Amino acid sequence: MDSIAWADPPARVVLRIGEIHLWRAALTQAEEVEQSLARTLSDDERRRAEGFRCERDRRAFGVGRGVLRTLVGRYLGIAPARVVFEYGRRGKPRLADTLSKAGLRFNAAHSNGLYLCAFALRQEIGIDLEYVIPVPEMLQVAELAFSSAEHAALCALPAEERPQAFFECWSRKEACLKAGGCGMAGGSRDRFAAPPVVGEPQGHGGLQTQSRAEERWSIRLVRPAPRYIAAVAAEGSLGPVQAWAWRSVAG
Repeated sequence: MDSIAWADPPARVVLRIGEIHLWRAALTQAEEVEQSLARTLSDDERRRAEGFRCERDRRAFGVGRGVLRTLVGRYLGIAPARVVFEYGRRGKPRLADTLSKAGLRFNAAHSNGLYLCAFALRQEIGIDLEYVIPVPEMLQVAELAFSSAEHAALCALPAEERPQAFFECWSRKEACLKAGGCGMAGGSRDRFAAPPVVGEPQGHGGLQTQSRAEERWSIRLVRPAPRYIAAVAAEGSLGPVQAWAWRSVAG
């Protein structure tokens, strides 16, 4: 698993072809920051936020979408409110045709108050974030969601190693599926096994099993914070990864 320093970004962030940029942000922000981010949202995003019954979820959605708009606007050199999203068949956001010529690709994930965005140029990308907690029914979930080989490998691990391996495997699979424009429900467990992590041999670092997805996607695992696991999947080879900590002033 990569050890990445989540540094404050420079004044000018340049994304080059072959690079991956990751951004980390807290979904709880000061009230004035939340209000500033909320002003960047589109009408449909405001309606979507209002649909959350829980105020915490409503505010988290606004912060996450506002951060995404701020970052996309930064890469494109436009105001966040001018960013226009379209959505794929399974809800994956992408830039509208009027903005897509820049070739910017992105994906976002959130878990337990933490938000991650991944960016690449002319390369499909997906990211998943998981907060590692005990899951009593872990083996039953894995039997349904993992490939047969992945489930067998999980069962063979000592009990104390299973939670980490479970979430590593889950995040790798989900990142690939999100990069391809669908969620975990988009593939059966035996038809889709997650490719191994870049730079790690088979059998190392959790559940590394052979996969027919291996030729299409490259995977990297990162640790954005204690007890969190994230996987980023890129189509083709996965180049250098830079990680930034989002700040309201810098954004």
